[in-house]
Amino acid sequence: MHPAHVEVAAWIASRKDLIAATLGFLSLALLARALRRDWPWRDMLLAALALFVACFGKASAMTFILLVTVLIGMCWNDSAEISRAKKLGILLLFWALLAVAFVIHLQVGASNGIRIDNHPGLWVMLDRASRILTAQIGILLFPYPLRFYYDVYQLGEWHWLVTASAALLLFLSLGVLSQRRSLWAIGVVLMFAPLFVYLQLMPFTSWSLASERYAFVPVAGLALVLIDLLGRMASPKIIGGLIMMIVLPSALLVWSRVDDWGGGKTSLLDHEYALQPGFHNAIRDRIGFTLLPEKRYAEAAVLARQVPRPYAAEALLAFIDAEQAYRSMSDNRSSAAGKEDLALRQNFCSAVAKLHSATRHGYTQIPHEADVTYNNILRSRDQVMKYRFGDAKVMCVGDGS
Repeated sequence: MHPAHVEVAAWIASRKDLIAATLGFLSLALLARALRRDWPWRDMLLAALALFVACFGKASAMTFILLVTVLIGMCWNDSAEISRAKKLGILLLFWALLAVAFVIHLQVGASNGIRIDNHPGLWVMLDRASRILTAQIGILLFPYPLRFYYDVYQLGEWHWLVTASAALLLFLSLGVLSQRRSLWAIGVVLMFAPLFVYLQLMPFTSWSLASERYAFVPVAGLALVLIDLLGRMASPKIIGGLIMMIVLPSALLVWSRVDDWGGGKTSLLDHEYALQPGFHNAIRDRIGFTLLPEKRYAEAAVLARQVPRPYAAEALLAFIDAEQAYRSMSDNRSSAAGKEDLALRQNFCSAVAKLHSATRHGYTQIPHEADVTYNNILRSRDQVMKYRFGDAKVMCVGDGS
């Protein structure tokens, strides 16, 4: 059990990751069974449909197509009685369903704001992708300390070496698979393929550029590599010792994380802030979930000004002002037996208008932003205006908001 699995299970939002992974592995199992039974169309269609459905659990399931292609390629010459046209037709069936899922994901992502307009330049995007890949490999191989979100821009320039090594290993594995069947090579492909969709080469809004959630499926690839390695050893004692060296630290990591998750979201986010107090995501959540509920507005404003991007700091400061105005207005209503102070109402309307203006300005900066998690700061403020300050649409008619 990899600690990343526990993170996924503990976070209810990850249920889509679980669904996608389960259906994706079911598709591979059905495909493997069909390949051993002379490629029947019925079984192949079931495998393709399972993968198609998995893609709607999570877009990352689309990366299973690389495993599908590898498996079909490995068995291409094993069944001489199966026509080449049938084999090609089956492969095209998988790719066609994937293309349909891909188009649907693009359209849905554009309509709900997940897919964002971000084009900071080729070099910036490659640098970002390399940092994300390096962070994900770190989570996969050395998952300590477990975090809710990761600042990939804290990594040094050595991330290029890790990325180059990973690319070399992947191409080596594909080369081996083109010549013969190899469990470790399949494992390497399964380790890296699911990560491609998270490299922000087609940018989408996200609370973190790296996460344990994203390593959920790659753990299976790592397991295959370890199984192949341990299977080559003749000594049961050595095998048992190595397994314990993997299991015990993982169990310790999981146990140490129980209190963070068990204490609720505020406890979890406070822990994240203690780990990385300068990270804008940690600052955002400390302001929203700890300081503002406790009415520590001055402290929240000081913290907001520490966010590196001026447009993000402006949005957070406007949010603090709007929250303070909203609480003042609500408290006044409660204490005045329903009577409303028009000055407080006007102040609230002005604050909401300022917040709306700040987020609109922020969105104009996103197309050239390297760290697209800043978009999530703006998007989450929009959610606040929609739900917490939703009455402003009625209350502030004619007040400029």
